[in-house]
Amino acid sequence: VFLPPFLMRNRFDNVAALESYNGDLFIVHGGSDNLISPKYSELLAASKPQAERVVIDGAGHNTLFITPPTQDIVNEWLADQLRTPSARD
Repeated sequence: VFLPPFLMRNRFDNVAALESYNGDLFIVHGGSDNLISPKYSELLAASKPQAERVVIDGAGHNTLFITPPTQDIVNEWLADQLRTPSARD
């Protein structure tokens, strides 16, 4: 999808925004996201050694959380966080 520059007014530097964050990080991205390329979640995950990244095949930008495996994957990660002591504890 091509968006003209005047529609993309906001530039978000998520790598910089997370620079001082050292907690657990779980990134879920739709493999068929045609608005924000999965390469950006890959770059974000690469910037934080503690990041876990999951790409949901077939999920788009607006369909990520209604794509069947997404909720199970997120729930499993959250349950693991509750069971496992954090490195910052």
